[in-house]
Amino acid sequence: MRAIWLREFGGPEVLVPGTAPDPTPGPGQVLIDVAHVSITFIETQLRSGRPGPFRLTPPLIPGNGVGGVITTVGADVDPALTGRRVVSATGGSGG
Repeated sequence: MRAIWLREFGGPEVLVPGTAPDPTPGPGQVLIDVAHVSITFIETQLRSGRPGPFRLTPPLIPGNGVGGVITTVGADVDPALTGRRVVSATGGSGG
């Protein structure tokens, strides 16, 4: 998959495009073909290395909110969800 990586703290120029392994949904999870990612003020603080409510360690893929289409479902998930448009949080990063 394509991703924007934060490999070091700094200004917007430290965000660089790259690749990441294709994720696989686990039990109770879905895989979303992401069309939109939200980057909030908190994430800009984290990118710059300023103290915030939590600390992340590069390298990482920022972005907590995503929107897109469910492409694959994990075990214990209704397969009828495949193809639905959704918005979701990622749990902190990885958007």
